Amino acid sequence: MTGVNDSDDATPDRRHIAERARFHITLGALRAALEEQPSPASVRATYRRWTTAAAQLADEVAKNMQNKNEEGDQ
Repeated sequence: MTGVNDSDDATPDRRHIAERARFHITLGALRAALEEQPSPASVRATYRRWTTAAAQLADEVAKNMQNKNEEGDQ
């Protein structure tokens, strides 16, 4: 699926389909990780770790995008 979003000639429909596919694959992986946990408490702790990691990743990506935009404005 990589490359679809990078292509200038990719249609919005193709990008949307790729994004939805990636979303469902990711949710499936998260579900599998949660279902492997031995207890409800472990499920919740794993959920919190994933949530924290995703938030940190989003902050990092947003910061990198902002830095790229600022460099391009110069």
